[in-house]
Amino acid sequence: MAFIRLVGGQTNKTGRLEIQDDKGGFFSPVCSGYQYWDKDDAVVACRQLGYNNSRMHTLSEYGKGRVERSRFGYTFYCDGTEDNLRSCAKATVSCSSTTDVVALDCSNTECFENEYSCGDSGKTCVSMDLVCDGNVDCPNLADEQNCASCGNDQFECSNHECVPLINRCDGVPQCDDKSDEFRCDV
Repeated sequence: MAFIRLVGGQTNKTGRLEIQDDKGGFFSPVCSGYQYWDKDDAVVACRQLGYNNSRMHTLSEYGKGRVERSRFGYTFYCDGTEDNLRSCAKATVSCSSTTDVVALDCSNTECFENEYSCGDSGKTCVSMDLVCDGNVDCPNLADEQNCASCGNDQFECSNHECVPLINRCDGVPQCDDKSDEFRCDV
């Protein structure tokens, strides 16, 4: 079985995909050119690394390939059922400069690191940065539920900031988003 690794990511589950040559020496990039790499290939690579979920990126999400090995790389033609890349058809190809290399996120859960699961039937995942930000991103509204942390004497702004309830609709915005002055009967 070919030894593969992900490099350049923040964890061993993310990064640029490299494969070790048949002699156990150098690692070379796996090329991502539009005709070379697809979702089936990504599924097989992550499966080989021990994960059951994959997401591929374009334009070298995790940095450029190594300059000294950028003139050639491998590409694979998998149907998605294989256990490892060695079982797929393979070709040695020329990667364009140092940018056309495969970048992957692998996971054993439906969502990836720094993502929130909406818990809906569509298995929607959104960035953790979007949770409780005042904007609905999940189809079932889950990312904006149970966000309140304001006390009984406070008003929760649309951006989940808390301001004194006594200042609600006083004509002077206290919320950064000015939501404490919305829907006021004057």
